[in-house]
Amino acid sequence: PGPVSSLNWCGLVSQYTVTKIPMEKIVMGIPFYGRAWIDNNPARAYRLNSTRDVIKKFRPVIKYTEDGIPFFTYRTSVNVTHYFEDQNTIAAKLNLYSSRSINSVAFWRISQEEKSIWRIMRTKK
Repeated sequence: PGPVSSLNWCGLVSQYTVTKIPMEKIVMGIPFYGRAWIDNNPARAYRLNSTRDVIKKFRPVIKYTEDGIPFFTYRTSVNVTHYFEDQNTIAAKLNLYSSRSINSVAFWRISQEEKSIWRIMRTKK
């Protein structure tokens, strides 16, 4: 779990890229979105002993389907960590690429950005 493209990762990728691809062909991508991660995802397959642990922890009421399959419902909470790009992270990536003489970038996806991004782009010419 982490950001879509950290500055460190972008640095490593661009450092490698300039050694393998002619400069005029390089276009680095910058996302206009983020990613959220949770610390606990209870949606998975459970072995019977793991199911027993869940029953012990949450003490749910066990019910049965029409054909006798036991099931239960319980509530649990998760912590969500949300990484995202903003004008500062995008400016840092633009500066990084510019310092490596990479002059072309592409964004995913136009219309998801903050309008302030375009002011930054105009100053990076």
